[in-house]
This record gives sequence, structure tokens and C-alpha cells, in this order.
Amino acid sequence: MRIAGVLGAGETPSSDDYDIVSIALNQMVKNWQVRDVGLWLEKEIYVFLSATGQSYLIGPSGDNATASMVSNAIATAGTAGDGTITVDSDDGISNGDYIGIELDDGTMQWTTVNGAPAADVITLTAVLEDDVAEDNAVYAYTTKTQRPIKIKQARVNVGGDEFELKQVAKANYMQLPSKSTAGQVNKYLYDPQTTNGRLYVWPVTDSVASYLILTALIPVQDVDSVADDPDFPQEWLEPLSVCLADKIGLEFDVPAEKAARIKQEAMLSFNATWSNDIENVSTQFLPG
Repeated sequence: MRIAGVLGAGETPSSDDYDIVSIALNQMVKNWQVRDVGLWLEKEIYVFLSATGQSYLIGPSGDNATASMVSNAIATAGTAGDGTITVDSDDGISNGDYIGIELDDGTMQWTTVNGAPAADVITLTAVLEDDVAEDNAVYAYTTKTQRPIKIKQARVNVGGDEFELKQVAKANYMQLPSKSTAGQVNKYLYDPQTTNGRLYVWPVTDSVASYLILTALIPVQDVDSVADDPDFPQEWLEPLSVCLADKIGLEFDVPAEKAARIKQEAMLSFNATWSNDIENVSTQFLPG
């Protein structure tokens, strides 16, 4: 507001002005993500597969997908009806965590941790639905991921090895004759939707011990109050300020001549910073 000339030195915005400008700020940075601004917002997301899963909801109220997880294994075989499991290590597993256990029938049972683990023994909220053999996979995590805006790259982890998946267009996925075919996942389609995105995979996994790793662009966090720090690194503070001054020009009737100068400065500042917001890697061109 100072850059736009709406406020003088020492003047304080009203609460209404704060609301107007914060809405403009949040709209602006959300729009920037359409242009792929936000290299620091790329996260690795783990998606756990099910024996019948043709698609998965990825988001805060979706299926089992997270930005941080613990990979483990059964240390002592168990039987159906057991209320506890013994794992190789309980490090990083806490009360209330989501926990997935590979069962001997080839499915993955998901429940939660009931109480703090002790001596590598984990108490489950729901008892085992089938037997578990030694070395069966166990995965645990605390929080489901945010909804990704887009998926930039995807791999499947099979026994510790990672294989890249091919992204396909929706029309190509829909043309697949049998979407329930089982095998190692090798294709994916992502529909970002709103609250939760939907990730389609093909074929359906033939091993619930495997899981997907997505390199995903996560939405920038909103600025909800004056005390909030922008979800941006420090090098973006200047373009945030100048571009926001440009955006609020119409809202506060900034004179045309001053608005034009602000717009020019905003474009220079944004483009200079944006040019560094890319990976410094080579580009390869192939025929076809």
C-alpha cells in the first residue's frame, strides 16, 4: 500500500484494507502457481497401493498418501486376531499414526497406532484381519498430504528399486480395455479436482508392498493474518511487494501514470526472480 501511494509514512491500514489486500495477495500467488512458480513447493509424496485400487484420492481427506512416512517390516510373525505386531524398529512411529500392514492374503490392512510403541511392539486400534509373516511390509505416517496441483514425475518403489511411470492423457487411459488388470504399475493419470486430487494408475498393483513416489507441486499456503509469513523464500519478497502494489492499483484508484510505473517495475522484478526458479539441468530433444 505504501508502494502504491495509498498510505503515507507512519500511516496504518484499516482492518478492511488488510482484508482487501490479503485477498489480493492470496489470489495473486495462487495464480502464479499456474505458471509453475514455486520450485521450493515441490514435495515427494508417498502413495500406498491397494490390491484393487484403480484410482486414489490424494489430499487431506483422501486415501493413504503422505509427504513423510516410516518404512518398516514385521519382525515376528503374527496371526489373525492379534492386537499387536512386532516390527524391526518402532523409531518414528507415534500414538495415533496411520499404520498399514501387509497381510498374507496379499492385501494391506490400514488402522491406527493405539498408544506409544514400546520395545518395537505396536498396539493396533483394529486387530489383524489375517496372518502376517516375518518381513511383511509395514508403513506408518502421521499426516495425509495436501492436494497436489500437478504431478511432475512419478515412480513406483518395488523392493527398494524405483521405476519411472509414464504419464498418459485421460483419453488414453479411458481407452485401456481392462482397467482391473494386475501387474507392476507403469502408467498414471492425475486429475487435480478440488479438495482431493484423483490419481489413476495402470495396471492395478500385484504387490501391496510396493508404493508410489510422486514429485508433486503443493499449493502455496494462504496468508490469513498480518502475523503470517508468506510461504516464499526471501528472494521473492521484492516481487511479492511490487506485484501486489500493481494488483491493488484498481482497487484503490492509483493514478494511471504511477500505476504504469509500478506495473513496469513489477514485471521486471517478477521475471528476474522467476528466471532463477527453475532446475539448472540440461534439456534433451528426441525425434517423434
